[in-house]
Amino acid sequence: MSNPISQYLASVSLNSVQSTLKYETDAVTNLFNQYQQDEFAINNIIQSITIMYNTIVANNGKIVITGVGKSYKLGLKLVATLNSLSIQSSSLHPTEALHGDLGLIDQNRDCLIMVTSSGNTPELIQLLPHLSSNLPILLLTCSKNSKLSQYNQINSLILAELLSCHKEEIIHGIPAPTVSFTLSMMLADAVILALSELIETDSLKRKKLFGLKHPGGSIGANLAQEFNQNNTSRSGDNTITTTTTTTTNTNTNNNSSITVQAPIIPPSNLMSATTSTTTTRLSSNSSSMLSLKEMELESYSSVDDTDERGQAQKSFKEITYQDLLKLQELSLLQWIVRYDSIRLIETDNKGGSSNSSSSSNNNYVSCDFIQSLYKKHYDGLNWDKFKWELIKKFT
Repeated sequence: MSNPISQYLASVSLNSVQSTLKYETDAVTNLFNQYQQDEFAINNIIQSITIMYNTIVANNGKIVITGVGKSYKLGLKLVATLNSLSIQSSSLHPTEALHGDLGLIDQNRDCLIMVTSSGNTPELIQLLPHLSSNLPILLLTCSKNSKLSQYNQINSLILAELLSCHKEEIIHGIPAPTVSFTLSMMLADAVILALSELIETDSLKRKKLFGLKHPGGSIGANLAQEFNQNNTSRSGDNTITTTTTTTTNTNTNNNSSITVQAPIIPPSNLMSATTSTTTTRLSSNSSSMLSLKEMELESYSSVDDTDERGQAQKSFKEITYQDLLKLQELSLLQWIVRYDSIRLIETDNKGGSSNSSSSSNNNYVSCDFIQSLYKKHYDGLNWDKFKWELIKKFT
């Protein structure tokens, strides 16, 4: 049995834990503020997401992640997250890359993310001369100005800037990657989730894809149970089960019963069935078998149909996420003058338009609203920041 530590040591340890949590919380708050106000960080992250999106959708390529030490281990985690979201990704160790693993990269279709807190990792710098100038390279880093960031081959930064007061050596006296690791992982996870939402706008489809890639563990079990329940519920919606109706024949001395089986009627035919020459009266027990959930779904469906018909009467501009990412100010101004609303349409994995009719009304944004957003957020200099605000309105 281990000996208990003294009250003094327990107090010192607790203070250390609280101090670490405080500094990490402060660092996360600073990161949040950074992506509300810092034009450099915002512009670079939009550029990074655009490159990743084009890699997957337009080029049908994959995202390769490389790093050394703890950064390599962070890269492994990010690769696992991407693959679980059906976004093709692979890890690459820079040392192994120079011994044959460079063949993993398709330099005309893929993109490469270098993970390095300092931005000065020698192994990554040594890798650069062996990479094609056609290969887009992103830098996931905590340092805005570094050796790697000065290379022309670096297209953009995913910047989790770490203030001097939040650096590990200041907090605990040793530069062990803790706060920097946490910030980099949080920001990278946020970027990956944003990317997955751009690639597949339907949240239910994303969830199903995730379930297919993650069948194991409690997550897989919970998702499987949820989808099984949904499938059972939907199959039950196709028919209305009715109880039998018993009538009594009073023309004879002996009471006799005639049992009539009410037909099974699909909901879409329910109204026509009630007006047919052969009418079957549904009992009160039968009517109660329509669950409140079914009524809700029918109600929502009716509203959606009405909204879609009303929207179709107005003029709208159809665009894709790729159009949004490449959007220029002049094009937007022309759209909001000529159209009533802008409609975001889905794209298939090759970047083409999807004919799916599953687009929700949330994929419409009125041009009047866009005009007010333009006046509120755009000052003539921060176009990328405004564009990011606009993109968020479609998601």
